[in-house]
Amino acid sequence: MVANQIRGLQSEHVIATPKHYGPYVKEDNRISLTWFVSERALREVYSVPFEFALTEGGARAIMTAYNAVHVPGFTTDAAYGGERSATNRHTIQDIVRTIGGSTVS
Repeated sequence: MVANQIRGLQSEHVIATPKHYGPYVKEDNRISLTWFVSERALREVYSVPFEFALTEGGARAIMTAYNAVHVPGFTTDAAYGGERSATNRHTIQDIVRTIGGSTVS
């Protein structure tokens, strides 16, 4: 269903931007929260809808979540207990760009 919506929007020369990529399941305190997530959960749970949006729907951009993410073995910023989703190199470089080569906002 989302793939059809994305294709429909983009057929009208509008870039569809699915959101919020990363572990994002709680609206309140989103700026101060850090989600601790395993590599497997990140790839098999949180990334799947975005993979579908990028590969099947052809989404040209995605928006990251607000919160910080800690992926054991990949996160380097101990000050927050994790790195912000938008600057988390592993989630953006290693996962999203390998899925669809998309622009991340």
